[in-house]
Amino acid sequence: MDIDLTPFLNAGIPGLLLAWFMIRLERILNRFDKSVELMARAIIRLLERSDPEEASDLSKALHKTDGGEG
Repeated sequence: MDIDLTPFLNAGIPGLLLAWFMIRLERILNRFDKSVELMARAIIRLLERSDPEEASDLSKALHKTDGGEG
């Protein structure tokens, strides 16, 4: 079984930089997603103090957009 390594060698340093950037970008986006989720939870908790019904509706709407059922 002969494996041709030429495509991998041609990628070289630009390919490694691209792979590194993609991994970093994924980590940044995951952290951003967690931050947005924490901010949404904090806003809902603050809203519960003044208008519990509106907070419940907002929480349900967010749950539906996240792919939750019902």
